Amino acid sequence: MALNKAHTSIWVKTLIIILIVAFVSLFMYQGFAGILQLFQQNTTSSSGTTVDYVAALNQQNQAILSALKAAQASNPTSYTAALSVANAYEDWAQQLQQPQSGASQPTSAALAASQTQWAAAAAAYEAATKLTKKFDPAAQTDRSLAVLYGTNDATAAITIVKTVTETAPTFSQAWFNLGYYLELQQNTKAAVVPFQKFLSLNPSKEQSSSISYAKQRLQEAGITAPGGSSTTTAP
Repeated sequence: MALNKAHTSIWVKTLIIILIVAFVSLFMYQGFAGILQLFQQNTTSSSGTTVDYVAALNQQNQAILSALKAAQASNPTSYTAALSVANAYEDWAQQLQQPQSGASQPTSAALAASQTQWAAAAAAYEAATKLTKKFDPAAQTDRSLAVLYGTNDATAAITIVKTVTETAPTFSQAWFNLGYYLELQQNTKAAVVPFQKFLSLNPSKEQSSSISYAKQRLQEAGITAPGGSSTTTAP
């Protein structure tokens, strides 16, 4: 049942806030890797029952989303509340895409479940976008990724992220995503410029899997990466 902000009692509002703070605090305390470690592998309980890590992740994230959706329902015009729901779906999808402990690839069941959550994230980002006139490059870049994984539509993802590169050209992650999406369309030549732009917006001393990936792609194209470094290892 949706909560009407104007008629919601103080204690209900307080409970919603407490739930959200509790979940956020849990992630801040243990970190994403710590939370994921608890749920990304099949474990055996004291009773000898095997716990499916996909089911465990689903239970955890459904609880988080229930709290966030309750907060959103109490303030349906809030962009922040709507964006929090979209981000939660994306986090859920990313967790499902991580392979189980000791495995090199996620299970087919986990991948199928992740696509469902990516699709939900894409819809949630679109709904959030309608609640604000301010352009949010980070949210739109995340939206493009959700569209890609949720619908397998690289063309739609490219359209969204190109808008980010045109509207907020210094937002580096959008350039990386654009290069990656173009590669998925087998357009490696066109991906060179976005990767160059991405690297030019990041300090050469900074290291990350995205930077290593972009540098290697340029190296394979015979192009020296911005900053002069061309020897890298792909993630």
